[in-house]
Amino acid sequence: MLAAGAVSLVGALNVLAASSAGPLDDHDPAHQRPGFLDAVGPRTPAPRIADGFPARGKVSVVFFVRAEQHDPLLERLRLDQELRAAAALAVVTAGPCGVDTAALPGLVQRCDPAARVARGYAMPVPRDEGPPVGYALVGPDGDIRYRTLDPALHLDDVAVMVGAV
Repeated sequence: MLAAGAVSLVGALNVLAASSAGPLDDHDPAHQRPGFLDAVGPRTPAPRIADGFPARGKVSVVFFVRAEQHDPLLERLRLDQELRAAAALAVVTAGPCGVDTAALPGLVQRCDPAARVARGYAMPVPRDEGPPVGYALVGPDGDIRYRTLDPALHLDDVAVMVGAV
C-alpha cells in the first residue's frame, strides 16, 4: 500500500513538473540547468563572437536572449559586479536589436537575428522552437563547458557555474 502511494506521488509530481514548463524551457527538463560541468558531452571549441571573445585564460559567459530581454539583462549585469569581475561576458540577442556599447563597458554585445551564434554554440532549442534563452560557459582553454536554457537567467546559478570552472 505504501509503495502504491509513493508511485502515485511521484507520478503526480511528474505531471505537475511537465505542466509547469513554459515555452522557453527545454524539451527535456533533465537538460535544463543540470548544475554540473561538461553535461554537454565532448568538449568543443567555442566559436569566436568578437575580437578577444571568448577570452583566453579566463572563463567566458555567453548569454543568449531575445530582444525584449536584452535591456533587463543589461540592467541586472550592471548591478552584478562580482560576476562581471569573475568572467568575460557577452550578450547575444536574437532578432533585431540596438547595441549600446557604452551601456556596460567590457561587455561584448552582438545581434544575431538568424540565431547563427546560438547554433554555433549548439544551444538547445526551446519548446516554442524559437531562439534559445539561456547561457553557455567557456573555459579558459576556449572549450564550451556548459550550456543550458534558462528563461529566467538565474545570475546566481551562472556565478556558481563560473566558480566551478
